[in-house]
Amino acid sequence: MLNFDYYETLSVSQDASAEEIKKAYRKLAMETHPDRSPGDARSEKRFIKINEAYCVLSDPGKRSQYDQYRRVGHHSGRFNGTGLGYSQDKIFRDFFTGRQAVNKPENWLSGGDGVAIIVPFRIDDGLVVQSADNKTLIAKSRIIGALRGEFIMITEPTVQISDRISTVIHENIKCFYLNKSGLYSFRSTYRRELINNVICIEYPKKVDVRERRRDRRIKVNVEASFFLSDYEDLFYGVMTDISTGGCRLTLKPQTSISDGAKAVVTFRLPDKVLVSNLEAKVVKISHIMKNKATAFGLSFTGPPDELTKVANFCEFCMIFELES
Repeated sequence: MLNFDYYETLSVSQDASAEEIKKAYRKLAMETHPDRSPGDARSEKRFIKINEAYCVLSDPGKRSQYDQYRRVGHHSGRFNGTGLGYSQDKIFRDFFTGRQAVNKPENWLSGGDGVAIIVPFRIDDGLVVQSADNKTLIAKSRIIGALRGEFIMITEPTVQISDRISTVIHENIKCFYLNKSGLYSFRSTYRRELINNVICIEYPKKVDVRERRRDRRIKVNVEASFFLSDYEDLFYGVMTDISTGGCRLTLKPQTSISDGAKAVVTFRLPDKVLVSNLEAKVVKISHIMKNKATAFGLSFTGPPDELTKVANFCEFCMIFELES
């Protein structure tokens, strides 16, 4: 039999959506985080178990495989013991020892005036990882968890070199974390692999913080297809810039478009990610007489999954624009 049920651990049903799983995980992770109960071994072990459950259930492939084992009520080597081939007790010993030292202010990030700075990591936020030895190796990762002053758990930063070749960034790395307040960049080192596709890196000792501009526009040259509420036809245009909140399109020939009209647009981002049936509202229409074209803006409205694709691309571009 499986040692424990991942769905029961997160207090969700087997048919829970990805958003429900994420919400449950964030709530439980906050309640059981070791920083809330220093020295509480039971809370720390539960925190590890919750993270293990989320690592599996948040990944569609791993979740599907786990569901198969769960239905037959047994496990193989892949789910041996904890379900992913590693020992909770070992992780507990390796990463949750020395709790008193971890919580000392001198082990936090410190600013120039000696004031403690805490990087505002959020579970499931993106993290861009760059090799410190080979700056051409850049990968997107995701934050699974963090223990202040000690370590950060992230998904494995994998670079796809070709269709059949990929490499994982190890050893010395530079990390870029972008949130509403700014861009946090810091150096770190690979610590070890925790479970399949999840690694542990050192918590930074120094951090550089740069302010970000809200909804900064990224110049692109992308073909897009879209429907407008005023017409039944499918239109094709060129997207000239994009931000997390909207984009600018040029349409030939000149077309009469109503301000506030609803649109549904599909396009492929420069990083090859397909954004499909993104809902938007037409804003700021202008006619370009010289090129006999109509230019207009789109304000994105949903759905959330497609908005996330756009946001991930824009933030990735902004990181290196701010860094340069």
